Amino acid sequence: MGDDASSRSRSLQKELEVMQSEVEAVEIRRSPNDKTESVKYRPTYRAILANRGFLTEILSHTYCGSKSYAAPEILKGEPYDPRKADIWAIGVILYIFVTGKMPFDESKGNHGVLEEHRKLTFPWQKLRRAVSEECKSLILWTFRYDYNDRPDIYDILSSPWFRSENKAKIPDVPNMEGPTTKPEKTEQDSSAQNTKSSKRDQESR
Repeated sequence: MGDDASSRSRSLQKELEVMQSEVEAVEIRRSPNDKTESVKYRPTYRAILANRGFLTEILSHTYCGSKSYAAPEILKGEPYDPRKADIWAIGVILYIFVTGKMPFDESKGNHGVLEEHRKLTFPWQKLRRAVSEECKSLILWTFRYDYNDRPDIYDILSSPWFRSENKAKIPDVPNMEGPTTKPEKTEQDSSAQNTKSSKRDQESR
């Protein structure tokens, strides 16, 4: 029983680490194509984004990605704010992480998926994994039909679920740009090196 609880706790910590790194990644790119297949993971569970093909800073008219991850405004063909579309996609990824299932059925086509977006009737009680009320609230917040009502990145990172006591620290990402240049020696370093050399000379005499 204790081992099982410990295993669940470690699993939750890893999921939180991955989700936080995915949320933080939105700050450095603008894409309506977030989905679990676009997120790659390091052994430390740090997420990196593999698909950077649709970067934009303004309202977009470009449709890309799958219906399962697309926000309502994208499916309706309306100009959309990429940041708020990203928030919706993050909600989809979070739902998948905590339930193991897709929140929306893209096989129903645009009309069917949009109807699911409006209703948001998720089978919380039938899921094999219990989902906390804090997590449910965060998911539903990211799924606000009007994108103006969705949280921003900082709202998500400061939400009760992300700030829970189970959240583990994320290790720093290693430098991926190759080795850094060696720091220049200071006068103090040179003086210390000369002192060591002098002592070695005296000992050898």
